[in-house]
Amino acid sequence: MASGARCCHHRPVKSPDTTPLRRWLPLAVGLILLTHAISLGHGFVDFDDDTIFLAKPLLNRADWGVVPAVFDLARPDDWRPLRDLSHWADFRLHGHDPLLSHIHHLGLLGALAALVGLFLQRIGRGGWFGCAALVLAFAHPVQVEVIAWISGRKDLLAGLAFFGALLAFLRFLRAQRPPGWAALTVACVALGLMAKGHVIVAPGVLAMLWLYDRWRPTPTSRRSTASVAGLIGLILIGCAAMIPRINAGNVVLPESYGASLQTSLTGADRLQLPLRYLGNLVWPTDLNHIYLTAPLDEAHTRLAIASAVFIAALVVLGLWWLRRRDPRAALLAIVAGLMLPYMHISAGVVYMADRYLFLAMPFIAVLALDGLGALAQRLDIQPRLKTAVTALLLATLAVASIGEHAAWRGPIPLWTRMTEVYPESDWGFDRLGQALYRSGRYGEAGGAFMAAAERAPGKSKHLNNAAVAAMAIGENAAAAALLQKALAIDPGDARARNNLRKLGIEPP
Repeated sequence: MASGARCCHHRPVKSPDTTPLRRWLPLAVGLILLTHAISLGHGFVDFDDDTIFLAKPLLNRADWGVVPAVFDLARPDDWRPLRDLSHWADFRLHGHDPLLSHIHHLGLLGALAALVGLFLQRIGRGGWFGCAALVLAFAHPVQVEVIAWISGRKDLLAGLAFFGALLAFLRFLRAQRPPGWAALTVACVALGLMAKGHVIVAPGVLAMLWLYDRWRPTPTSRRSTASVAGLIGLILIGCAAMIPRINAGNVVLPESYGASLQTSLTGADRLQLPLRYLGNLVWPTDLNHIYLTAPLDEAHTRLAIASAVFIAALVVLGLWWLRRRDPRAALLAIVAGLMLPYMHISAGVVYMADRYLFLAMPFIAVLALDGLGALAQRLDIQPRLKTAVTALLLATLAVASIGEHAAWRGPIPLWTRMTEVYPESDWGFDRLGQALYRSGRYGEAGGAFMAAAERAPGKSKHLNNAAVAAMAIGENAAAAALLQKALAIDPGDARARNNLRKLGIEPP
């Protein structure tokens, strides 16, 4: 009895907040939508918007044959039928008008925020704490990428299905007649997988949510261990069966990237990821470059060591909480499970991006506010001051998010930002040059292509692109000189040879 009392005494999770949902959820959802309403003035960006749906023949068809085609498990590209149907609906309704696509996006965001708010209430983290956690989770600048980028539709749809599954699972645990809720849990996980393969971690998250519910000061589960294990096992079998299909559609790096230490993922790169993600939460200034890892220098080594220490500290903290049956152990495990696919344990996948934090953010927000609350209690900070500081923090993040939206207004702002954050990247300058060229700003495009050539002197394509931009403004002599330099690097460059012929010069 003594040890049990001591365990309960140390539990940090408060009794369920009984503040009515209607008093705080509309406020939180409204603040989130207000933060991201600036995205209504954005266009599409060529950060995959073109390849994923704008120029994809399958999703620009008017017939209903699209429906069976997107569900075809044998399709060669990534299998995300729910996402594809959403983009196809945009095309059918308004022909991919950017304003209406962003309205659709914000509507999904509002529905997701309300769903997450309901989830927080169900796990006893509602009231004003839930309001603050919800705003922190979705007004944070790292969420701008998913919300401002229409190709982030897959994350919003996956989020709706994922949190729908969590809510259905909680009802399964607590309901007197659970079969319907069990079926809804399975259905929501299936829908989530159809939006984004990341939902494949759902069985582990459900298991941790079950532990969280059991370790609360007032547990509410009515289900036996066998029935819960049966449901999670069924979902696990289904998710395991989908692994080959999901892996077949993953974005992988070309083999040429793996040949360079500058672009390949080393073990130290992977080791750094937890600390890098934390850094992006604390100071969200990066627009993450997909194909560029950190330079292998002393700072790289120090960051890898610091991240290893950070990982060890999280493990120790999690084990300490686990020993005390602290519900936060389950929340920390959920965050780890949601981020595990983005640690890139398998070779040949992309490095890191803000959107990878999307589903984990509500759980991170709860843990962060719990920690800040414990610190405020230790420092004996008065409730009014604590509320004021929390409000200031959330307002600061919302303003920072508005500023982050500026990079996503269109292709030129996006790639300009990329070159500012990663000035050593030839890829960023090349994409900026392409965006400028398409907008008719040929002189500026040529300058961007030349900047790319300076950063990658061994790539003939940048010189060829600069020559094309020079030809567009009538500087044929400069174009010819650039094309000859390109052929000196790669005599077999077909594009450079054809462009020389357009200038009336027979290539060597």
